[in-house]
Amino acid sequence: MSKILILAKSGFGKSTSIGKSEELNIEGLDPKETFVISAVNKPLPFKGSSKLYTKFEKPGVGNRLITDDAKTIATMITALCNAPYKNIVLDD
Repeated sequence: MSKILILAKSGFGKSTSIGKSEELNIEGLDPKETFVISAVNKPLPFKGSSKLYTKFEKPGVGNRLITDDAKTIATMITALCNAPYKNIVLDD
């Protein structure tokens, strides 16, 4: 598994780059292959994000977890290592 870390100041487009944006010429990540863990409960900044990344309810239902609890995040990352997702995104 590859690991990529992207760090930049607020407003540089880190979260925006998760989704597809034709006007910005961004392909984005495939929501079927991507699980997003958000530490802050705010919408993702691209069109249609709430339909593409739905709230995690249980394994197989939803691909976005919103929590700032470190233990929950660590447990989820461990569980996702055995899931079919190619991308695990931790977003602030």
